Amino acid sequence: MRPHRRPVRDLRTEYGTTSDRLTAYHERRVDALGDGLELATTDDGNRKPTVIVHLAPEGVFEPTGFHRTLLAMSAADVDLYETGRQTRTTPNQRADAYTISRKSDDQMRDDSEHLSLDEYGLLEIVSQQLTYSSSRKTIFAPNSFASLVEENLAVLAGLLAADAPETAMVATATFLGFDGVGANSDYGTLAFEHAARVDAPTVRFVPPGEDHSGEYRAHTGPVDDLLRPLWQSARTIDYPEVEHTDPLPIPDYSLAE
Repeated sequence: MRPHRRPVRDLRTEYGTTSDRLTAYHERRVDALGDGLELATTDDGNRKPTVIVHLAPEGVFEPTGFHRTLLAMSAADVDLYETGRQTRTTPNQRADAYTISRKSDDQMRDDSEHLSLDEYGLLEIVSQQLTYSSSRKTIFAPNSFASLVEENLAVLAGLLAADAPETAMVATATFLGFDGVGANSDYGTLAFEHAARVDAPTVRFVPPGEDHSGEYRAHTGPVDDLLRPLWQSARTIDYPEVEHTDPLPIPDYSLAE
C-alpha cells in the first residue's frame, strides 16, 4: 500500500489525466522541497540552484497502473543514473522506494543529488549538480541535465518494456534559484532573468513498444521541451545546442521465468 494513498486519491478526484495529476503532484513536492533532504546552500544561506524532475508511467496514479515490487526490481538488478557517472548505480532499498542520496561535499566540490523510484514507477530527481562555477558566475550544464533525464527515462522504459510495453511515460521539471545563472552557447553566455522559479511543461514520451529492439528514439523532443522555458527566460532565440543520447539503450529488466 502506498504511504501517500490519500493524496493520490485526492489527485484522482481533482484531475482527469495523468499529465494533470503528475503536474499537481510535482507542484506539491516542489513546495515541500527540503523535507528529509539535505540540500546545499551558498555562503549567504540561499539554496544553490536546484532542479526537480518527476518521471512516471502513464496511469501512475490509477489502481490498475504499472506495478512491480521493489523485491522484483532488485531481482532484475534495476539501477539508477547519477549526474557525472559513467554507469548507473545500484540504489538503496527502503520500505517504500529505491533511493540514492548524495550529500553536499565541499572538498569534492560536489553538491547534493537525491533520486527515488517507487514500485509504481514514480521517479523523483532532486539535483544540485547541474551547475558549476566559472569566472565568478554560475553556469548551467544542459548536457548534464539531458543525460540525467534520459538515462533515468531509460530505466523507466526498461521496466515498462518488460511489464507493460504499450504504456507511455510523462515527465515534468522545475528549476529553482536560476536568477542570474548563465549557460554557454555558440553566441556567448546567456543569462537567465526572473528565473527564481521556472516551471517546465508536462511532456509525454511514447511507449517503448514490444518491438523496441533494445533502443528508444522518441525522447529528444520532449527533453528539449523541458528546457525551453528556461531558455526563454534568457530572452534570446540563440539556445545552446543540447547533446542527447540517441538512440537511448533500454536496459533489460525482464524477470527470469
